[in-house]
Amino acid sequence: MEKGAQQTNKLQEVSALQFTGSWFIDAGILGFINLLKKVYGWDLDQVRKNFKEQFEIVLYGYFPIAYVHYNKNQQNPFLKEEERPTFNFSTNEEIFEDAWRFIERRYKDKNKNRIDLIPSRNFLMFKNFLFFQPGCKVEKQKDYFMQILSLKNVKEDILRHIDKTVNKFLPSAEKFVNLSYVESFITQKTLLDFHPYSLVFLLCFPFAFIRGLGKENENYFFYSPNLEFTYRINEKLAIFLERLKENEVGEQILRITWKTVIDSAIETQSLWSLENMYIIKHKVGNQQKIVSADYIGIPKLQASIIIDETIRENINITIKLENKKVWLLEEFIKGLPLYPIIVNYVTAVLNSKDYKKLARRSVLYSLIVEAKILEFRAQKEKLNKSLFSENYFDNYRSLLKEIKEEIRFTSYKASLIQNFLDHDEHKERLARELLNSLKGEDKNMFLNILLKDLNEEKQLCTNSNFNNWIFEKIIINNISWKNYALILVMNLLLGRRRS
Repeated sequence: MEKGAQQTNKLQEVSALQFTGSWFIDAGILGFINLLKKVYGWDLDQVRKNFKEQFEIVLYGYFPIAYVHYNKNQQNPFLKEEERPTFNFSTNEEIFEDAWRFIERRYKDKNKNRIDLIPSRNFLMFKNFLFFQPGCKVEKQKDYFMQILSLKNVKEDILRHIDKTVNKFLPSAEKFVNLSYVESFITQKTLLDFHPYSLVFLLCFPFAFIRGLGKENENYFFYSPNLEFTYRINEKLAIFLERLKENEVGEQILRITWKTVIDSAIETQSLWSLENMYIIKHKVGNQQKIVSADYIGIPKLQASIIIDETIRENINITIKLENKKVWLLEEFIKGLPLYPIIVNYVTAVLNSKDYKKLARRSVLYSLIVEAKILEFRAQKEKLNKSLFSENYFDNYRSLLKEIKEEIRFTSYKASLIQNFLDHDEHKERLARELLNSLKGEDKNMFLNILLKDLNEEKQLCTNSNFNNWIFEKIIINNISWKNYALILVMNLLLGRRRS
């Protein structure tokens, strides 16, 4: 009774089922939740509620039953209400004893005198591990479970087995420098420092991963430091992955993840959980290992912009270049510049002469968003202030407002060039010359070509709106002039009479 009381008090000191900061233990916590969901149908809220209100029954009763039952019924793991035992005992040991009697009665192989646990599918990493060993009889299996549950003192051989099993899943510090806790932490003290029941969660680690498709047998796990957000994303990812064909998983996983992350962040208003995120892959087979740990955090500035529905919709487009397709939103999320992509895109459209397919609004939004970010950062550097100061929320709202106002302003002013030239061939030639000067990043050449053509047509001096826009956005602008110049080139192509 004293041992059970100590464990009860120990668990009450820990917030019920919160992530610890170690991705590996946290994967086990999510796996624990997923296991109870598969077997008993409990979602995250129900698991937390049950764990908080009757954690002894969940931990010492329902968990071992769920673990064994799932191993024996991976295809159809749900355990009907009427088949589950009820627990009416007062101590942790009595709860476990009742659960173990249920397990033996239902799953014991009398010929082998053991619970015939099989290390396959989601349990493959546990080959030759403790109670999975073919020679491990039922009493020894029970003893191992009790040690894992801290109902008995944990012996060194248990830790050695866990260390041997787990270490192949811990990536090296040299290979994955951006992941914390990559080296072995399999000592009783370090494990229990994370959570009093870390050993239980280590048994559930594989259940956090979404089974992959295809010959590679790669399993996927989305991780962020927030349990609710991680649970929601993995739940949706599992649905998306089921719809993919085998040969599409590898190239689509990050794209699907970002889409799921953004949708969930908007739905839950969890904007600031977008920074510290990973997609972790492990390969199933004889040589199980972590394949990669891809950091997919979305920077705060990008996150604050894509939260706006209009902006997000207009850059959420895949454009076709000459040799590949590019998803603009993905490039933006990565913090990569959009301008070089749009230059290649406009060039490809000009070469194909298929101007009707020019995605005007997406080009406009992409270039203006990037221009205003460049100007925003330059202004902050000039004022020697942190980009993410205590007034950051006001700053990003102001930036969104500036982007939308600039889109309206530039959309009209840049389109005026469509009226200045009469012949389509002239517009195509001018567009090509201006593009070449942009590729050389030569502002003087760009202005010389543009002003020479327009002055020859005697149009520049007659339109002060256009004249002033050229002066403000290109001539005196040394920060984002290329973005506005490229918008001008796009409008030349849109102003062709045949289109």
